[in-house]
Amino acid sequence: MTTIQQAVIDILKRNPLFQDALAEGIANYSSLARKIQPLLEKQELKSASEGATVMALKRYYTTLSKQEAHYSVPPIRNMVVRSNLVEVAFENSANLTKVHKELLHEAAVHEDSFFNFAQGVFETTIIVHENLQARLEALTKNEKRLAVYKNLSAVSIRLPAHTADTPGLYYPFFKALALEGINFVELISVFSELTFLFEDHQIDRAFAIFKRLTKQ
Repeated sequence: MTTIQQAVIDILKRNPLFQDALAEGIANYSSLARKIQPLLEKQELKSASEGATVMALKRYYTTLSKQEAHYSVPPIRNMVVRSNLVEVAFENSANLTKVHKELLHEAAVHEDSFFNFAQGVFETTIIVHENLQARLEALTKNEKRLAVYKNLSAVSIRLPAHTADTPGLYYPFFKALALEGINFVELISVFSELTFLFEDHQIDRAFAIFKRLTKQ
């Protein structure tokens, strides 16, 4: 049988704004208890009075506040912004390995080129600077394209090597972007380097947010 405590935790985990307000210590316990009361009643927890819900929230706050202390932004070694990028997603095929090799060679002879190749179980994404776009299109003319994104910019964040073993490392970045309503098109992670891809009109705000995080 689900306890009131567990039901409250489950509800908060499904509602990140409630959980963040509680973790930051800015939520009014009674108001939050009344807000989630209908959700508890749907689970037929008849004994979930407002007082019992408030106590459950207070107990969970103690746990959350300890967790939140670990979710601080690690020292950032540097940040680099790249613009004029294109991303294309394909259905996997054997030929894409050849495309990868060819584009690596092309990128090596183009100054300031950007190239990323990521292959999943079913799909492959290729990100290039626009100076390689025509070559990419020629090499993949017979491939099944799933999506194309143009006019992209990237923010690459270099973190200390030890952060690879840090739980919740990306949480502050995701949280800050979500609260500002900024969507990232793609995320690339390479050991201690993290790259976010944004539509061009979002890049200035995103970079400003990341800079602000480093000063907290």
